Amino acid sequence: EPEPDKSTKIGVGHPPAIRDIPKDARAMEMKRGMSEEGDGKGERERRERPTKIEIVSLCAYPEGHLLPKFSIPNKEVYAALHGYGLSVGTKRLDASRPHAWGKIQMMKDRLRNGNSDWYLWVDCDSYIMDLERTLDSLILKYAGRLVKEGGSLVRVETDPSVDLLLTEDSSMLNTGLFFMRPTERNLKFLDRVWGDSDSPFITHPWWENAAMAWDLLGHVGEDFALEDHSEQMRRNGGKFMKGIYPEGVRVIPQWEINSYHPVSSRFQHDTWELGRFVLSFSGTPSGSSPEVMNHLYGNYYRMFCDLNSRVLDLKGLQCIQVEDRLPWTREDAN
Repeated sequence: EPEPDKSTKIGVGHPPAIRDIPKDARAMEMKRGMSEEGDGKGERERRERPTKIEIVSLCAYPEGHLLPKFSIPNKEVYAALHGYGLSVGTKRLDASRPHAWGKIQMMKDRLRNGNSDWYLWVDCDSYIMDLERTLDSLILKYAGRLVKEGGSLVRVETDPSVDLLLTEDSSMLNTGLFFMRPTERNLKFLDRVWGDSDSPFITHPWWENAAMAWDLLGHVGEDFALEDHSEQMRRNGGKFMKGIYPEGVRVIPQWEINSYHPVSSRFQHDTWELGRFVLSFSGTPSGSSPEVMNHLYGNYYRMFCDLNSRVLDLKGLQCIQVEDRLPWTREDAN
């Protein structure tokens, strides 16, 4: 049933699923999102103008490291294609903390000083592999609501009550990619995550990931221990995972925006394959060697270029040259 504001939320619960969107709404969005050629890619290419979106990343690696060489151009091409803003740092922001904490500083700065409606944090060790998938479509899909008038669906729009979109792997929250709106609630959240100079999370093996998980989910253990489970199920309409995250937070399935390389996924987490939007190397260096990682960084960047060659050629965008890294393929091998 419609809510008092004549809208119905999409994906309320944990996690939001495509099945939560009525079929008539999906059909409407597919029709509205079709390209002028009528190729029917509506959901992938959906643009909700005039939403302004900015991609934020930090590639603070030692000089000569190959990851920034490929990761930054990957994001530059994607942002240029869709008209997104892009802020990429290359310097360590706070010598008193591990590099990973730089994402909290950068996101606070962009939320305070930027002029976009949404910000997407993307770790440097993640490649965007599908240039045709838009961030607008993901925001609308997972932070959207159906608007009805007179009992009829008229449009799908972004729900203003939603300001944080996260993703999980099969074990826990993962902060490699997340969407944020520039709200006071998010700024306070990032301040709590940063914490004081003696925060136990500063040197935690999962750094800011652990701090974010604790702030968002630290209450769950106590709640589960003390609550009346039957009453909780009744109150939440039988959805036992409802209410896990705070108000304003929705969870995007991992396969949508944060698929892992097989070395780190071990096929227990979502594993990247052709058609997936993002490839993340999170945890991959721990299960490989520097030489192999250098090859993977170049190989998957070259794959990104090959997979998207039609779009790149159409828009006059170019990839950088990739040198073979395997010892037996280099010119000096003999």
